[in-house]
Amino acid sequence: MTYTEDAADVLRVVDWIESRLKEEILLEDAARLVSVSKYHFHRMFHAHIGMPLAGYIRQRRLANAAGELAVTERRILDIALEYTFESQAAFTRAFKRAYRMSPGQYRRYFASFMEGATHYLKEEETMENRKQGNGPAGWMLAGSHPGDYETAVDYATVHRGKGSGRLQSRSASAGGFATLMQSFRSTHYRGRRYELSAFIKTEGVAEWCGIWMRVDGKGEEVLQFDNMNNRPIAGTKAWSRYSIVLDVPEESESVAFGVLLNGPGKVWIDSVRFEEVGPDVPSTNMEEPVVLPEHPTNLDFEAILDEG
Repeated sequence: MTYTEDAADVLRVVDWIESRLKEEILLEDAARLVSVSKYHFHRMFHAHIGMPLAGYIRQRRLANAAGELAVTERRILDIALEYTFESQAAFTRAFKRAYRMSPGQYRRYFASFMEGATHYLKEEETMENRKQGNGPAGWMLAGSHPGDYETAVDYATVHRGKGSGRLQSRSASAGGFATLMQSFRSTHYRGRRYELSAFIKTEGVAEWCGIWMRVDGKGEEVLQFDNMNNRPIAGTKAWSRYSIVLDVPEESESVAFGVLLNGPGKVWIDSVRFEEVGPDVPSTNMEEPVVLPEHPTNLDFEAILDEG
């Protein structure tokens, strides 16, 4: 099987896992879903997701449980059992390893944090702050109509860890597009191929959204680009992995990437990875290269334009 076929099979299993986080999930069943041996699937999943299947399932269950701790008053025991932990003690041990605090401490900390954040947004946010957004550190809000959108760290809807990045429209009449993005110099990455991957979740995306990546040369010349508009995400979708693969040419100056939202809706981004891949991984570059002729042509203007 090719890298692309393997990736498609892994995504199929990821979707399958999302609908079964409160049930028993076995490696054998996951492998059977895509008709490969469990040993081959174990290697395939680890290569594309960056961790073994069991570890991924555990993190997804813990992330969902953490979200419930932050926004509900359900008993910790009930949450633990719902996500298939055999006891509250087993859940607490796993939770402490992942979050460095107990479930009770997590609930108290993020409950007060979120109350404070809500008060700030409702009572103290200035118009300038609303235009700029109060988003994740290291990221910025940009786009054609950034004032129609807002961004934040979301502690209730998470793919892995404590928080995710959220980008959403301010109203149903949001125009243009906005992006939650970052950029960096390409000095240490030139001459190699890289895959940008992220887990994305959407709610009510009326038009489309997706991750994007761009490699620029001198004078902001676009050398490589992909924004997923030929494979857009729309509607309401559970967490799933999406990726972009681009080369970083020797003449490049910078790399930028992010998640974009065009029109009304919400999109969450989490578990972002930027890592080198081999030439066997197909590029998704959408930027058409400029092909120059070998010699001067049609100097007498007598050649007929080929309209085909």
